[in-house]
Amino acid sequence: MCSSDLRFGFRVPILIKANGDIIDGHLRYKSALSLDLLEIPCLVADDMTDSEIKAFRISVNKLAELAEWDDDLLHQELLNISDEDIELIGFDKKIIKQNNKAELKKLICKPPEDRKSVV
Repeated sequence: MCSSDLRFGFRVPILIKANGDIIDGHLRYKSALSLDLLEIPCLVADDMTDSEIKAFRISVNKLAELAEWDDDLLHQELLNISDEDIELIGFDKKIIKQNNKAELKKLICKPPEDRKSVV
């Protein structure tokens, strides 16, 4: 994530309460710390109850879990990304260049080993 943040910048703000508690964006926050960034974009959401915050955190993670790739569209997008950026976002450029959709499907269906819930 740090490499991506360095390359593209922080494009998705961290959702926080006014007191600084993070509602969503824990991994982006850890990335910012490891990059020694002094400022990162944040959105303040003080209109949520503690129960709503917990439900929101779970829903954000659950939605990511339920998402599906459009394999053909993904492949077309990846063909138009530079080799440097393909590696940065975690894809194998050889598989993409070979037009090996079966291998690409294996890559996008395999969850990262270090993926952990932030709830």
